[in-house]
Amino acid sequence: MQVLKEEVKQSILDSGKAEFLNNGFEKASMRQIAKSAGTTIGNLYNYFSSKEEIFYTITTPAFDEFISLLNNHEDESFKDFTFDESVNIDFLKTIIKFSFNKYDSMFDSSFLILVDGSEGTKYENIKSKFIDLLSEHLSVHLKNVNISNEKKENLFGFCHAVASGFLEGMMDILRTSYSKEEKKNLLTEYFLFYIIGVFNIKVNR
Repeated sequence: MQVLKEEVKQSILDSGKAEFLNNGFEKASMRQIAKSAGTTIGNLYNYFSSKEEIFYTITTPAFDEFISLLNNHEDESFKDFTFDESVNIDFLKTIIKFSFNKYDSMFDSSFLILVDGSEGTKYENIKSKFIDLLSEHLSVHLKNVNISNEKKENLFGFCHAVASGFLEGMMDILRTSYSKEEKKNLLTEYFLFYIIGVFNIKVNR
């Protein structure tokens, strides 16, 4: 039985990331992945049974982390935080950065591949799914806002538009060639911009 080497497996995954990022899942070539990884196509199949397995090994952690960030960001980091007129911006930045440090896959190419390169996989409609989830999440934050019934009827459409813009802006930052740390800093400011916007709606309406 052949002994599988962790460094070869990682090299295949790194090569797969580059191939999927450049070409997406459907146009990605297993032979090119093997070549870039410095191995043969036959040996590649000793490590991964299919292109799908490589793709999901790369993208599923990014999917799980995004869902976890969305569902759990208030469980620990925000548990003692309340929105009021005296909100401390520096404290809020610290909370956001702390949350980001737990979700590392979102800041490498894995998340970009998940959103931009997943056509032909079970994740091919993931961008729409993320927008819907973000929209529902924002709706929960705004459900108790004191606004007119007419505006409440349009709340879903408003939240959907905000969520769509938010995700696209986030993707624009992640698509840059900045370092992971620079992306985290930019996204901290970006998240802060949106959070303060929600905060102002909740406090001032």
